[in-house]
Amino acid sequence: MKLKILFLSLIVIIIQQKVLGINNATIADFNIKINQIFVDLDSVITNSPQQNKTVQQHFEFVKEKIKSGDLVVGFDSTLEYDFFGCSSFNVSKDPNPHIDMTFGEFVIDKYSKYPNLIYAIVIHTFQYAYDYYNNQSLFMIGTENPIENVFFKMDAIAIEALFLKTYTSSNSNLGLFEKYLLVDLNNGLQSSPTFFLKTDILLLHSMDDLKSKKGSSKSLLNEFKKIGATLIKSSTFENKSDWENYCTLVSLRTYVYYSRQVIFDIVCAKDGVSRDSFDYERYSDNLSIIDKIQQMIELNKNFYGIRDKIMNAYGDSYKK
Repeated sequence: MKLKILFLSLIVIIIQQKVLGINNATIADFNIKINQIFVDLDSVITNSPQQNKTVQQHFEFVKEKIKSGDLVVGFDSTLEYDFFGCSSFNVSKDPNPHIDMTFGEFVIDKYSKYPNLIYAIVIHTFQYAYDYYNNQSLFMIGTENPIENVFFKMDAIAIEALFLKTYTSSNSNLGLFEKYLLVDLNNGLQSSPTFFLKTDILLLHSMDDLKSKKGSSKSLLNEFKKIGATLIKSSTFENKSDWENYCTLVSLRTYVYYSRQVIFDIVCAKDGVSRDSFDYERYSDNLSIIDKIQQMIELNKNFYGIRDKIMNAYGDSYKK
């Protein structure tokens, strides 16, 4: 096999201080270590006996954006010191937007012990950059539209799962998070949005599809109401495990959390209602169902606790 060597000088890292008071030594240390992570990841992807074209192409695309200086890479000390929330892709809403991708201290500290986890985090963050550059209009809509936003998040989760399956599945050095993604990938990533994003992705797709169906806004809003009524009837919290109750809670939360966007999308598509003229309170029939579901959530919100316990256990496993 021909070994491809990527010299450090080929990846240009521009450090952006997110917090005043970060000393030069910290920045210099980050610069060296993030370069090494990128170089090592490039080698893993290039020299693996198995390849995934999507992962490879997306990685190469973003790498070129970094090398050209279009995409700034920086250190952000305010990011979570945890496997979740330790990186960020950011775009300012200016005529000439500033675009950066930042990583926190967790990424640097944990690389030597958990390289596969850090590779997955980098690939996840790279995917946001890839989606932005290749679908800027929809990506920017996603900064205000929670439905599009969660779909982009699922893109990032999916590609890191594909990365792990292709490039690290034979490696025994996998943590709880990586193992979870690999198992869930075999199940079509149905559980990951429930766990990580508190979203019933199948329910969300059925809700989001309403705007594209034939019919008047009135008939489609009534169909949305029926989905909620069915959810109320089918949602019980008795004689079930904590995880099953959490999943039920997530389905209820999905209906409520995305309801404003669903209603707007329907009346925008069918009646041409603009964002400025949209009045959520006008749709009282839908709001009555939403209020009932919100009440069910409030009565059973303690079941969110199982998710918190698992997330904390995962996080603690990487802090050892």
